[in-house]
Amino acid sequence: MYRILCKACNKVGEQGKDGYCIKCSTKHEPEITYSGPLDIQVCVPKDWTDERVLSFTPICGLESGWQIRREGSKYLRGMPERNPCEKREGFVHIMLDV
Repeated sequence: MYRILCKACNKVGEQGKDGYCIKCSTKHEPEITYSGPLDIQVCVPKDWTDERVLSFTPICGLESGWQIRREGSKYLRGMPERNPCEKREGFVHIMLDV
């Protein structure tokens, strides 16, 4: 157990080894929220750098590796490059392509 200040419930509580706040069940660890054959979506702290995001993603087996889907990409469908997570305050969703 780890003591944390939960940004979701705004209480000091304990975080289990699984990354969830014991009081409100909000997960405070980065995670992969979607995984397709050619793209993935990650939910990471909003202050993470691009390099940190890329180091969090799994190895894809291609020499070029994962690339962050950048602002202006037609595949973002008008969404921002770093889209705020609706469930976890202080986290953003980022799409990556191979």
